[in-house]
Amino acid sequence: DQPWSSVPAVSFKKGDIVELDEREEYMRWGEYKLVKIRGDIAVLIDHNSSQYMGTDWESSDYFEVPKKKIRAKPKDSGKSINVGDLVEYKWENSWFYGRVTGINRGQYSLDQYHSSQMDMWFERSKLRHPVKENFSKFSLGESVEYYWDYSWRKATVKEIKGLFTLIHDENADWDGWVHPYLLRKK
Repeated sequence: DQPWSSVPAVSFKKGDIVELDEREEYMRWGEYKLVKIRGDIAVLIDHNSSQYMGTDWESSDYFEVPKKKIRAKPKDSGKSINVGDLVEYKWENSWFYGRVTGINRGQYSLDQYHSSQMDMWFERSKLRHPVKENFSKFSLGESVEYYWDYSWRKATVKEIKGLFTLIHDENADWDGWVHPYLLRKK
């Protein structure tokens, strides 16, 4: 039972830049070039790899993933981004979640949810609004399970802000903000 949901069926073609759901392992959507689709398997390669020259790849340069874990690269809505907004930001070839904490001269300061480095600055071109997904709705005080370290753990909802939910894990005596794809009803 994995925390990601199936990505809607999309028609892909060789050479498309796609995003791979790597949220469970790395809290991100990674960008890759599609080599081919074989049934329910997608063959991908790092699209910035210096090895990518037509079809001359080393076998270690490409890899296979379930097709349901890829999606077409979303386009940004172009809507303005304000302090407090949840965004996805691009770091190298991946998209991570963060919250805007400040704006100064076209630069956006972010509190990042995958990193201990706080308040890094990004240009608008490196930000986008998150893709809307169907997540379960939770209530304050509700008992839930959250996905962490390859297992589901029990917790209680303490607070909800936008997409994120503050939970309390009684066993670890720990509070933390969790993205909804890592939560499920108990």
